[in-house]
Amino acid sequence: FGTDPGVRAQIQAPIDQMTTWLADADYLPTRMPEGDVSVEALRAMQGDGFVQVNAHGDKGVLRGGDTLYVMSTSTRVGVTTDVGYADDLNNRRLAYFVGDMGGPAHEGVYAITPEFARTYVGFAEHAVVFLNVCWSAHQTSDAASGPRAFVAALHAKGASVVFGWTRAVDVTHAMRAVRYFVDRTLGSNQFEPVAGPLQRPFDWQAVIAEMRRTGRARDANGAELLPMPRPAATRNAGFLVPSIEGVAVCTRTAVETCQVPGQAPSDLYIRGTFGPDPGPSLRTVTIRDGGTARELTVVHWDSTVIFARIPLTGVGSVG
Repeated sequence: FGTDPGVRAQIQAPIDQMTTWLADADYLPTRMPEGDVSVEALRAMQGDGFVQVNAHGDKGVLRGGDTLYVMSTSTRVGVTTDVGYADDLNNRRLAYFVGDMGGPAHEGVYAITPEFARTYVGFAEHAVVFLNVCWSAHQTSDAASGPRAFVAALHAKGASVVFGWTRAVDVTHAMRAVRYFVDRTLGSNQFEPVAGPLQRPFDWQAVIAEMRRTGRARDANGAELLPMPRPAATRNAGFLVPSIEGVAVCTRTAVETCQVPGQAPSDLYIRGTFGPDPGPSLRTVTIRDGGTARELTVVHWDSTVIFARIPLTGVGSVG
């Protein structure tokens, strides 16, 4: 929170980087005003496929005196705002939270609860939610009032996987972690690029495994980045862009590998992560033939395999 140079270097500059990478991948990023995670902005969160939040997380106090895990906003507590938020305060959607918000020390702000998420928030199907929020993945807390209740509310509103930290996390490490995650799941090849050929996008399971192997999923104080997939979420839920692992032209000698109903021996076999079949009218596979993108006829689509009809000769046969 806040707009001082230290905060900008730690938080806002990385957000600006990720906004560019998402836009390059044909997302339509909506960035909140710098230093702003207001109640109003969070109320308006609808239909997003990827959400990353930087906020404080800890126990908050409800108007009735109960405590539970909450995520802070940047909206300051005041007499006037209390009146305006009376319905949310009375119905356990907002709580009071005191902490360092980048301004005067120990300010009081409003914080959102699981009930706030259930009432206002909605994600796109298979959305990924990345919480750079302390204690957001703490697993030993009470299920009804701890972080697990907050994560369950996000699952209920469409998040296929939620990432959080098991304890208080260093902000610099957290921002490096989310940039690495976004870069590798988009295939941006911009953040800490590896030597050699450009890398394709990877699913979140592969990325988190690599982050654990290289120490990127744990800060110096022991906070661990933990993925929390929605129960019964499919394996391919939560990827940010399609990814091609391999391509081949099916031949009569490889028909046992390539054959599906309606598939011809010369069809293009594409293996990777593609998500559910969008339907015949929305399936798109193109091949760049001499610089021009040629659209191929898709004859089969499932979450890991696509077959497209490729001409043996002439336009669209090479690329």
